[in-house]
Amino acid sequence: MEYELIKKNPTEFAKIPRSIDSVEDIENKNQEIKFMEKHELVLFLNAAKNKGLYLDNIFFPVLAYSGMRVGEFLALKWKDINFQESTINITKTLFNPKNSSKKLKKAQKSFNSSPLKQKVLSEKLKWMSVS
Repeated sequence: MEYELIKKNPTEFAKIPRSIDSVEDIENKNQEIKFMEKHELVLFLNAAKNKGLYLDNIFFPVLAYSGMRVGEFLALKWKDINFQESTINITKTLFNPKNSSKKLKKAQKSFNSSPLKQKVLSEKLKWMSVS
């Protein structure tokens, strides 16, 4: 070492750890829940239909009217849809833990069945038949 200088930055590849909130921290936060009003949802869905990307007009209405998360929607299979009862069984979710692979997972106690209007169910069918 010349003049006591370091030629390479020893922190070059160091990663700053992100703070991870505990469940208690999240529950104790006084955050206002944000949601769309009915007229805002109608405007959004119309924009998705008229100006959105390919399949946005199917994807967003199903999410909006079922309450499913994106990963739950993407993990659905044909056997999850009950046509007689117009329900979708949500038993798994698609997640990407480190942006390197896609996996299916869902806690047993978080399984649920989402009742859907026939129109929304038919939209999901259109999407599944294209993909």
